[in-house]
Amino acid sequence: MKKILLMALIVLTFCVTMIPAPSLAKTAYPTYITLDNADKQHQYTGKWQTVQNEKSFYRFDHLIHKGNAQKATAQFKWKFDLPENGKYRIYVRYSSEKDRATNAPYYIYAKNGMITKHVNQQNKGISWVDIGSFEFKQGLNTIVQTNQANGSVSVDALRLEQLNPSTHQEDEHHYEQYMMQNQKNKVKQAPNNDVVQPVHYNGPRTAKKVALTFDDGPHAEYTGRILDILKTEDIPATFFILGEKAESYPDLVKRIYNEGHTVASHTWDHPQLTNLTTDQIRQQLTHTNIKIESLIGKKAKLLRPPYGAVSGIEDTIEQQGYELINWDVDTEDWRSGRTVQNIMDSVKDQSQSGSIILQHDGGGNREATVQALPEIISYLENEGYELVTIDELLNLPAYEQPNPDVVTVDNAAPTNQFQGIWNLSHSVSGYYGVNYQPNAAGSGSDTFTWNFNVPTDGTYRVKVFYTSGSDRATNAPYTIYANGSTTTKTVNQQINGQSWVDIGSYNFKSGTNKIVLSDLANGYVIADAIQIEKIKETTPEVITLDNTDSSHSKIGTWPLSTNVAGYYGSNYQPNASGSGADTFTWNFNIPAEGRYKVSVYYPAAPDRATNAPYTVHSNGSTTTKFVNQQTKGSTWIDIGSYHFKNGTNKIVQSDLANGYVIADAIRIEKVKDFPKVITLDNMDPTHSTKGNWGLSTNVAGYYGINYQPNAKGSGADTFTWNFNIPEEGRYKVSVYYPAASDRATNAPYTVYANSSTTTKTVNQQVNGQTWVDIGSYNFKSGTNKIVQSDLANGYVIADAIRIEYQSE
Repeated sequence: MKKILLMALIVLTFCVTMIPAPSLAKTAYPTYITLDNADKQHQYTGKWQTVQNEKSFYRFDHLIHKGNAQKATAQFKWKFDLPENGKYRIYVRYSSEKDRATNAPYYIYAKNGMITKHVNQQNKGISWVDIGSFEFKQGLNTIVQTNQANGSVSVDALRLEQLNPSTHQEDEHHYEQYMMQNQKNKVKQAPNNDVVQPVHYNGPRTAKKVALTFDDGPHAEYTGRILDILKTEDIPATFFILGEKAESYPDLVKRIYNEGHTVASHTWDHPQLTNLTTDQIRQQLTHTNIKIESLIGKKAKLLRPPYGAVSGIEDTIEQQGYELINWDVDTEDWRSGRTVQNIMDSVKDQSQSGSIILQHDGGGNREATVQALPEIISYLENEGYELVTIDELLNLPAYEQPNPDVVTVDNAAPTNQFQGIWNLSHSVSGYYGVNYQPNAAGSGSDTFTWNFNVPTDGTYRVKVFYTSGSDRATNAPYTIYANGSTTTKTVNQQINGQSWVDIGSYNFKSGTNKIVLSDLANGYVIADAIQIEKIKETTPEVITLDNTDSSHSKIGTWPLSTNVAGYYGSNYQPNASGSGADTFTWNFNIPAEGRYKVSVYYPAAPDRATNAPYTVHSNGSTTTKFVNQQTKGSTWIDIGSYHFKNGTNKIVQSDLANGYVIADAIRIEKVKDFPKVITLDNMDPTHSTKGNWGLSTNVAGYYGINYQPNAKGSGADTFTWNFNIPEEGRYKVSVYYPAASDRATNAPYTVYANSSTTTKTVNQQVNGQTWVDIGSYNFKSGTNKIVQSDLANGYVIADAIRIEYQSE
């Protein structure tokens, strides 16, 4: 009996010891960091093929490249930030096939140097394969895959497991560090009635309403759970989303909107806006709103600045059309070890009529936030509060009013058609909507057709959207079918991605029209989105003159004709080549003195003049421009900008030419004021690099938040500054850098201006922290570039460039 009792006691003791005690420890940093091949921070060289038709890849897709046993002709560089020094176990994931390499190389750049691991990718696909543990330093690290192998190499995903991590709360955006460093800038409660503009901290205190808000999402887990709770409780909320997260989880953004919540902006990737330049702020807001519009069809007007930091930039943001929304109740769910009770106490202690309650559905471990939400809702409703969205609380529009004159067509629109292979892809970030469709260079037989309707006849500006990459075509051909004629425009898709690129204005008839992209190009062509915007010709900013307007006059024979399609209006008037005695005079009134851009329109044909003369009479002088009317017909051709006095002005065509001269239409467009100084920072997304240009803050005195150095080399490593010049003219170029003794004394800057190149060398050991003049150049309007290379005798620094308008 004693033995039985003793055994029972032992079993009971064991069972008690196995019951977990309530944990009071802080939540540990996530032990797993997972990297997908489509994450935007990674870099690759060579033509890796995106594959989506296999079931073995992680997330959306994976990349493969044909092997080369002799040398590496392509590489994929995984780039990742680690929270602290320590040992990490690495797992790799790939797609297994019979043609895969049995020796696929992984080059791990660890604390003590590079370590090479070879993996047999014919086996163990669709699983995480352990390739060892390695010591890494905190911060940016890399692992590289190449195609130097005996078969094709798959690039899919990596996972790092932190071994023995320190115990601290996951805090993706470093809230605690920010709050410690910026105590004076912490958000303060607004007055009893929120009349302080332009920042809203709360709504009217007179109405018993409050608004629940969530920042930093969408998150794969927490956002969905929060939406489930809100749906069950029938409560609306406002979600301030990050653009990069919206790109990763587009269906969650759509769900937020479709379930009656307000979608608002929280920038693209959560920078402190007060540390950015005006251009960088604009890019953060614009790219986020493009993503929001592509998913829900509306542009957000409500913006929450990360950390609530907005002092000094209120006007900049207001000029972009946003309402700034902060808060007066901070649940501090971002703080380490925050519990459900802590969160509830903050709501109970701080909430009052008109309150805006700050919570987070992303950016870290939000388990306590999710668990507290039902209790928050129950408490507020029991206290008699009505829970509403921010736009209802503040009586503000949540979204921009739709423009009926703008038609946007995404690649996923059901009206589109394509021939050939146009796979869906998410590999390169910055696309419009939920994906894009690439096609490799070909013969032109593969085509993608956007079909769209315009409501009324008229002139429409056409813009295209795509993701840029080094493997893209520099001559992607878009063929516009307008008014019975076709015009092909080529676009360099290696640059200007993630933005609307203007490819001209065209005269469309009401009803169905189309634009076609083909694979007849020198690289991958990207079918993503197009936008057609009607030009309001009745405004004084744009004056359109048709050949049949009664104000014009002519000498000689200018008959009416419709023989060649693609004309503006109802007809055009040709004249055979002659002595110059026959003239067509366009008379028009300018409402206000200023600078105006002049564009001409005509139907092109082989018998046209290649030197059709247009003489512009402006400000007491005359300028003659010659146009090749055999090409580029059925679109607006820019012939320059001119200073016109208000009142009657004229432009004269004559028959002094080598073929038929066509009088069809002219457009005079007011040139809006443009920035006289354009400043380019190294972090602007329009720029491109080849080689190793690491981010650095080691030497003080840089422009913006960092600079990018490169050691002396052969000239193969280049940093290309891409920029747009709003108007042709002469511009002074200055460069900025932090000086140091290891810098090059002959750092080369090659300026591409007006079809010529000029290289200036700068001694970057001296004159740092100031704008160094490297000369003045005549730039054409549109895209231009300046290139730095590593062909120097020391470190070359890419930091900032300024282009300053001087004169015509």
